[in-house]
Amino acid sequence: MITQAYLIKGNGDVLFSKRFDDAISDNQLQLPSHVVAAITLLSSASSTRPEHVYTHRHRDQLWAYMFFESFTIVMLITEDENLLAVRAKMVGLGRAIAFSLGHLIKSWSGTMDDIVGLDVLFDRYVKMDLETPDTKVLQMAERLVNKALEDPSIAYAGILDVMNHMISGNLPDNLLQEIIRTSSAELFSVDTDPIPKTLTIRGYQHQIFRLGPLTVIVTPYPDAGIMRAVTIAGDMAHSLLKAIGE
Repeated sequence: MITQAYLIKGNGDVLFSKRFDDAISDNQLQLPSHVVAAITLLSSASSTRPEHVYTHRHRDQLWAYMFFESFTIVMLITEDENLLAVRAKMVGLGRAIAFSLGHLIKSWSGTMDDIVGLDVLFDRYVKMDLETPDTKVLQMAERLVNKALEDPSIAYAGILDVMNHMISGNLPDNLLQEIIRTSSAELFSVDTDPIPKTLTIRGYQHQIFRLGPLTVIVTPYPDAGIMRAVTIAGDMAHSLLKAIGE
């Protein structure tokens, strides 16, 4: 599990911290000196990549770091935590912070404890459910994809989980990875977006609906237009939302 999470300014100042383990007291949230040193070392290294998870162990603790343009996300995690899940949560949290607060962080001094919505963002992404969808949802996904592919205007259809794994569909893996790389949000989110995103890749206009833990992708043939694909993707999203909510 993730037991503590921090938002760190580029100069190393702690802007916000939150504990997710009741066994930890608030006075234990002070950032250890070895973590500050690791941030300084990694942020100054030319080989450090943005939105990549870096970890280090200190005694019996495992720390994870992710760097963004003007801030760093740091988490204290337990040994049994899945690093792919940690990355998904850190990417989602970091991008949400960059979008809503990035313009403030560069010039901010002091803590951001009183910034409305920041505590909610940490809760939303750290507690994001990354479990495999249940059998009912998986079966629904299979039926929806098969029905979509029966339409002669549709070339590809797929449904992804929050980790970007395709749970049903016929999207070739290399095309799917290109869609994920090209998507500015990288499909990591816990929000529902009722407006489809259109990504044009390899001459195809991929229609993407994000709905909480799942993402629907429907791709028409280039000469078929997108309106039918938008309708099919919307119907799929509506059915999946209903199945998730039941």
